Amino acid sequence: MHLKFIIAFVISIILLGITIKNIKWGLYLFIFLCPLIPPAISLYVSDTIPLITFQRVMLGILFGIWLVKYLAGTQAKIEKPPLIFLLLGFIGLVLISSLLTANPKTVLKEFLSERIIGIIIVYFLIFQLVRDKETIIKVTRLLLISAFIIAFLGVIEELIQCNLFYEIGKYLVPADKLSRLGFDNFAAKRFGIFLVQSSFPISNGLAAYLVFILPIALSITFFIKKKSLAILMLFSILILFLCLIFTASMGGYIGIGIILFILWKTKPIIKCSLLLLFVLTIIGWFYFTGTLVKERGFHRFWQLVAVTQTVSQHPMGTGLNTFNEAVKVLPRPGESELIPADGYAYSQQILVETGVLSFIILAIIWLILLYRIRETSKEFQKHDDRFWQSFSWALFTAFATNIILSLGTHSILNTNNGIIVFWISVALAMRLWIISKSS
Repeated sequence: MHLKFIIAFVISIILLGITIKNIKWGLYLFIFLCPLIPPAISLYVSDTIPLITFQRVMLGILFGIWLVKYLAGTQAKIEKPPLIFLLLGFIGLVLISSLLTANPKTVLKEFLSERIIGIIIVYFLIFQLVRDKETIIKVTRLLLISAFIIAFLGVIEELIQCNLFYEIGKYLVPADKLSRLGFDNFAAKRFGIFLVQSSFPISNGLAAYLVFILPIALSITFFIKKKSLAILMLFSILILFLCLIFTASMGGYIGIGIILFILWKTKPIIKCSLLLLFVLTIIGWFYFTGTLVKERGFHRFWQLVAVTQTVSQHPMGTGLNTFNEAVKVLPRPGESELIPADGYAYSQQILVETGVLSFIILAIIWLILLYRIRETSKEFQKHDDRFWQSFSWALFTAFATNIILSLGTHSILNTNNGIIVFWISVALAMRLWIISKSS
């Protein structure tokens, strides 16, 4: 145990040194490793203390150094990020609903995680440090490389039928805690099918992350001038797609259909690529999940009914991390005993746990986000800037697809590393919106 903490301390000192020397290097390291390092690779102290994860340590280092540099006058002036007051309003309402619950101490522990307070820190910090198109490209490139590694590891998992991060995590975190995080080599086999997870705690979360990355990767690929690099990108997209198929996630498969619908009026070559992926997705759907659609659909319908009942009884919310306890559903057709819900839909979680007002504020944030990215794409189209027009529309597609998925199934917002990637991308999108206005 002491050796683990010594190693973690040494790594933290190295990360601190890198970030002090150049805060942009620390930022790039955080963005690249954030989706790649799962919560299973962390330090466990006790149930009353949150896991010490790379994301939490690195975010703390980045924000602390940025604040010191800003107070010392060596960092650029603070710019007010768009949507910041709405986001603060959302977090304020979540705090109020958390304090009104029966067990506020447990709820506040969740409030201080990446899921709530972390999103505003990530959004604010990325917006301050990313101020031009060149940095947006660098950040996007790091996200794509990280996604390729994650997908490649997922394909390897399918070949060896074993979750790689479970094997690593079991040396760091107790087995029961690891299982609660979603990393359990036996839990990955459901309905007789091995579901790849890679660095994500659940296969559906990995699928939603890949659905988020795919339109961005496609938008960049067909603007690359070097043939060798373009071929490498196409190979990466194929790996991303194979990993998505191996998750056997209905939400991921539906996501491909939504992407196809939104991107249908883009370049013909992107349209043809999407059509091919969609056909392969349909084949994968029937191969992996054809026999499960009816049962899953039943469960999700009754969960939606249960969510509606719970919200009518608790309009101010039941408290963070209480969805499974508050919502009870029928497990399978013909059974009568109610069981805890699995909390797979992010929007349903927010609605139940934080209340109606919080959900309305979050919905307004999402609608404004989509509207402004759409306007960004139109602005670049006016200036005949095809690359940025395509890129901003790809961001719109990534956000819209996962927001739609969050209404009834897993989305990128369901996992700790996924939600950070989402808000990093929101900061990039809002910076690009400001750039398009000024240009």
